[in-house]
Amino acid sequence: MYQIKHVRNFSIIAHVDHGKSTLSDQIMQICGGISKNKVNTRILDFMDLEKERGITIKARSVSLKYFEKSNNINYFINFIDTPGHIDFSFEVFNSLKVSDGVLLLIDASQGIQSQTIEHFNIAKKMNLKVIPVINKIDIPGININCIRREIEDLTKTDANDILICSAKLGIGIENIIKSIIKNIPYPRGKVSSLFQAKVIDSWFDKYSGIFFLVKIENGIVKKGISIKSLTSDQMYKVKEVGIFSPKKVIHETLFCGEIGWISCFEKKSISIKHVDTLVDVCFSGQNVRNNSKNTNYNVYSSLFPVNQDDFNNLESSLDKLNLNDSGFSYIHESSHTFGRGFRCGFFGTLHMEIVQERLKREHGANIVMTSPSITYKVELKTGKEIYINNPNDLTKVNNIKSIYEPVAITEIITTEEYFGEISSLCQSCRGRKISISFCKDKFTLIYEIPFFEIVSGFFSKIKSISSGYASFRYNSIFFKKEDIVCVYILINKKRIDVLSSVLHKKNSLLYARQTVKKLKEFIDRRQFDIVIQASIENRVVAKSIVKRLRKNVVSKCYGGDVNRKKKLLLKQKIGKKMMKKIGNIEFSQELLNSITVFFHKKK
Repeated sequence: MYQIKHVRNFSIIAHVDHGKSTLSDQIMQICGGISKNKVNTRILDFMDLEKERGITIKARSVSLKYFEKSNNINYFINFIDTPGHIDFSFEVFNSLKVSDGVLLLIDASQGIQSQTIEHFNIAKKMNLKVIPVINKIDIPGININCIRREIEDLTKTDANDILICSAKLGIGIENIIKSIIKNIPYPRGKVSSLFQAKVIDSWFDKYSGIFFLVKIENGIVKKGISIKSLTSDQMYKVKEVGIFSPKKVIHETLFCGEIGWISCFEKKSISIKHVDTLVDVCFSGQNVRNNSKNTNYNVYSSLFPVNQDDFNNLESSLDKLNLNDSGFSYIHESSHTFGRGFRCGFFGTLHMEIVQERLKREHGANIVMTSPSITYKVELKTGKEIYINNPNDLTKVNNIKSIYEPVAITEIITTEEYFGEISSLCQSCRGRKISISFCKDKFTLIYEIPFFEIVSGFFSKIKSISSGYASFRYNSIFFKKEDIVCVYILINKKRIDVLSSVLHKKNSLLYARQTVKKLKEFIDRRQFDIVIQASIENRVVAKSIVKRLRKNVVSKCYGGDVNRKKKLLLKQKIGKKMMKKIGNIEFSQELLNSITVFFHKKK
């Protein structure tokens, strides 16, 4: 029989690659959710992208039963496996809002890393019960006592209460489940109250329409009842309810405290965000507070359909994808080069790449995505301040007094082996040292680093230098006055708006020259000259010409009147002028797509 005091809702949080998905598999196996031969197969990472990259992109919930023999009670365990990458912190935030406690997983070979600290701080701010777990104890040569002391210092947890396990080998999993039942409180709510549910996630199914993943905070929900969005008052008729265990299972009723899904067979795009609350149609109170987190996007990019006839289809695809990924935003935009498109905001470059790939794979979108850009603060001579994230918007602004670039306070944790190279990397990226500390075989470097450098591959360079054994995070961003300029790329004197870039003047000339050089290599020769230029502050600083293909129109003239040859050459000259004019207007979409891809990889 269902009783709310036998329910436990928790999330698993950790740094990247510390074993969250493997631990999830082991918990599911013990609770009967999957068979033993399915362990270590990352069951909850159902997207191909997650399996290919070896990371968790979407938080995934599972509802299981665990029979505790000591008191003969069946416990209902609902847990959420969360992403570890910094670009998907919004998924962690949404998951923790519906959890009553967390498992804080730490890799025994790496210890506490940047995202370990970040996720722990979020959990503590939400007053959640934290159970530290040391994973990968099967690795030879590890010092568990040292890791215990690190965890004690961070979490103030007694060393005896820190659990150990090997998710890979299935060691210590039962103890973790027992600790969850003992230490994590059951959810608060009343089954007898009117239905209220917090929306965790949503997604679109082409057959059944829109699904909501929810936590029932009060009351019950079942097929046939009418519900509404507390924010928009939009009403829905419930058609099906159920849980994931881990496969989708239809239930007759979802009770207070449970985490499950609701389907209303709604196929129209609707404006409901993950922070929304669903309630019974009779609910009229305002006691359910919408704790939405202000969204500050770190990276921006423009998105265009290759074929302009597909614009409406692309907008529909973005609407559907945004249901499942509320972490990106989009507004209409127009480009002289690509036509109608969208200006999109993301939490990072990895997040941007994932959205691009999901649009292509899940929705069949044929798209062009520009290189990432960031937000700059522009101070006008009038004293007014504006914020710009599109390089082309700078040309529309007059009376600019100064430009401020975003700078991040970064924290890098590394060992002595990689300290020198990482310090040199920070210096080369215009970093300013704030402090360096050493504790228990690890260096902690605090640097001010321009955010442009961070989104241009800084984290990837750190991982490459340290073979993945250094961690990185940034916890605040401020604006600093710098000498910032815009580099414009012109092809046959026509500005290619999507290739404009804003960067520090110190790097602008080298960037302009390299860009022109690479474009020359990338662009195929035509029957007319293609002039590539880069300009900074209305001055051309780099130029290259892709020479035309030569066609000998007089090759068939064997002797005869010279006027015949002159006539043919004049006709060719006029034709080339017309071809050049048309070429400027109808520049190859595929070519520009290839250039954009090149720039994205370059950064």
